[in-house]
Amino acid sequence: MGCIVTRSGRGLALIGLLLLGSPALALPRVLVVHSWHDILWDRLWEQGLNSQLAARFELVRFDLDALRLAQPQLQQRVEQAWTQYQTLAPALVILGDDVALRELGPRLSDTQTPVVYLGINHNPRKYLSKTNGPHFTGIIERPLYERAIRQIAQLFPERSTRVLLLNDSQPGEEDVTDLMRIFGGNPSAKIQGLTIDLKVTRSWEQWQQWVLSSAEDGYDVLLFDSRYRLRNQAGTYVEPEAGVVRWMSQFSPLPLFSFYEDSVGPQLAVGGWVISGFDMGVAAGQLALELLEGSSPEQQRFPIFFDQATYLFSQTQLDRWQIRLPDAIRAQAQFAEHLHPAYQFDCASYSASICY
Repeated sequence: MGCIVTRSGRGLALIGLLLLGSPALALPRVLVVHSWHDILWDRLWEQGLNSQLAARFELVRFDLDALRLAQPQLQQRVEQAWTQYQTLAPALVILGDDVALRELGPRLSDTQTPVVYLGINHNPRKYLSKTNGPHFTGIIERPLYERAIRQIAQLFPERSTRVLLLNDSQPGEEDVTDLMRIFGGNPSAKIQGLTIDLKVTRSWEQWQQWVLSSAEDGYDVLLFDSRYRLRNQAGTYVEPEAGVVRWMSQFSPLPLFSFYEDSVGPQLAVGGWVISGFDMGVAAGQLALELLEGSSPEQQRFPIFFDQATYLFSQTQLDRWQIRLPDAIRAQAQFAEHLHPAYQFDCASYSASICY
């Protein structure tokens, strides 16, 4: 690229070029390892992380792509991530979600590199012998589903009695929620006068059928939890937002509510009392700054249990289903349309996955 410099500005331009080339101005690097790929959850917590760190650090992203890859290919990605770590020699490492912590946490815990994990569903002791210290700590994700249902039940259609809750994992497979306590091994539970029926599958065709027949089967509302592990009969992966939730939004005969920020949007679900990926990223960024700049390097930093939630809705979906928010809820609510750029997906970027 050429550069035009006037005589009067030549000296300043030369100084500027010298400064730009100076290693002293290079920002310290932070390696950010994502367990997944370009899904909305990762986009949101990455935005929160960047809001805290990007002005002062160079954030280098690496995706393990664990949702789509078979185990042998995943292990190759893990080794590539480790090579990236050794090459970069970063000032700090961020491990996003369980797979990153499981695969890289034990190795990093033997180094002096500060590490922050986030979005962890299981007890971190499942992966690590020591889960906290002066350089190694993180954020454990703990949404509270019973409270979330109570918070939004008043928005369900009038005289609602039956709710269908779809999930791709049985209660107890992950420690992330209070589903095990709610259902206790039973297929149904009662919350605030509502009968909640839990149905679990990783079959895309079965999931679709339950959605399409939900009204005929006597349900009034459709809730959904994890939908990251769905594949069709041919074994093709279904993208969680651009595939599963977009399709549900288009074809469900019932309004959709959920528990996570990445479920809610103009082409997604109506809303809910949700865990925010952005807020979790902010919390991880703040914890990272404490490790990097803390005044007491020997201070024990214990993991943070993240169970904060907020009202988030799509005004587009509220209008579609003619749902009016009570004034008290609207005063607290955020709206996904304000975050719209994060919700844009191009199916050409997911050529090997099912996308709508």
